[in-house]
Amino acid sequence: MNSAPAEAAEMARQHLEIAERYLAGGQTEIAEIGFRKVLEFEPGNAHAKARIRELDSSDKPSAPVPPPFARPLPPPAPSWEEAHGVLATGDPLEALRLFAEGWKQSHAPAAWDGILKAMDAVLADRRIEFERSISVGSRLIGIAPGAPEVWSFVGELFARNSMPARSLACRIGVSELLNEPAVARRTMVDDLSKRAARSAGRPNVIFFNVTNSGASALDPILRRLLPEQLGYEPMAGPNSSAGIERFLCGATPFYHWTHSGPTSFPRQAYDASTRILCLHRDPRDVLVSHLRDPLNLQGWKDRPPQEVLRSLMCGAFPGYFALANEWMQLDASRVMTLTFRELTADVPGTVLRILKFLGQEIDPGVVQSVCDEYSFERVAGRPRGSDGPVVRDSYMVRSGTSGGWRQYFTPGLARLFVEHCGRFLVDWGYEPDHRWASELEPSQP
Repeated sequence: MNSAPAEAAEMARQHLEIAERYLAGGQTEIAEIGFRKVLEFEPGNAHAKARIRELDSSDKPSAPVPPPFARPLPPPAPSWEEAHGVLATGDPLEALRLFAEGWKQSHAPAAWDGILKAMDAVLADRRIEFERSISVGSRLIGIAPGAPEVWSFVGELFARNSMPARSLACRIGVSELLNEPAVARRTMVDDLSKRAARSAGRPNVIFFNVTNSGASALDPILRRLLPEQLGYEPMAGPNSSAGIERFLCGATPFYHWTHSGPTSFPRQAYDASTRILCLHRDPRDVLVSHLRDPLNLQGWKDRPPQEVLRSLMCGAFPGYFALANEWMQLDASRVMTLTFRELTADVPGTVLRILKFLGQEIDPGVVQSVCDEYSFERVAGRPRGSDGPVVRDSYMVRSGTSGGWRQYFTPGLARLFVEHCGRFLVDWGYEPDHRWASELEPSQP
């Protein structure tokens, strides 16, 4: 009996599930890669086609696409009473998202009243992460660009997350929307100009890495040093990349960490004033880290590790790895490529090289101190490479070493990896060719 159709259907289901998780997290570019991969296994998959049409358009469809698999997706936009119920239960950001969807669909006054109440509740709850709130704020501006209340809300988010220049720009925008006289915003304009002057000539910085490829060893350090020492404004993280570009403009330089490709930043990625840091890791280790990430374990359920790895390497990850190539193929003078191995071998030295690439200087003692504070040993509470629990907050800290893939790859998985992801392994210099896969085979008599 031919099992190929059944296998293709199962692979499509797995890729669809992964793509939906990225879509729910706001990583639309990565999600689209996953949905297109579904069509390679099931060309007629209506759900994947509908999602791709949704992502290709400027607006989402008025009604959600029903999922063809058992795992439940977020429900359709509820009635106003239900949205108010969500607000009452203590989830103001989700309520804000729902009211925003309702406003986009109908421009009902009840939806706008809900937006105003939910924005106040979000600002009152300081436990809400900036990355989640700014993603919803960006969505709000997209559907209500002329609303002073929305710009004021976003400006307050920036203000309480150490981004005074972006906050000032929003406040100036509010003043203009309210048709206030120019004198009313003269002080804000002067303050914004002074802040820009203090960081004049410093390049914007976009830090890219494929998910689960080692950002925990670098991002918290840059997120600390660049703002404190050089006046940068740290613009959230990967989950907000889809909507953050409208806030990247301005004279004060930004730092943004992303998993998305250059097309998510059509202005900044190709601008001469932007520098790109591209971190990559042995793709085999990336897959294993994704497998072991506590955020994903519930989705894997009781599936064997090799089955999960098979679905990852045949699914969306070749597209994710391709995004790294897109960054590295930009103007070489603006792109600095780093490997996880060289980074972890000398974190302070790598940070100093990054600063030199950016044309900036920070006291090496300060760099060393911050690197020590965010070192693997300090965060994990154990030596790098030793056994211990996975630490998961904004980042994942697992082993801090390379080569763990050998514990998981079978000869069959190695051949499959070569077929779908092997070119990245060779292009990035982790293997000279594909002979490593045959070396995993049992010795022949």
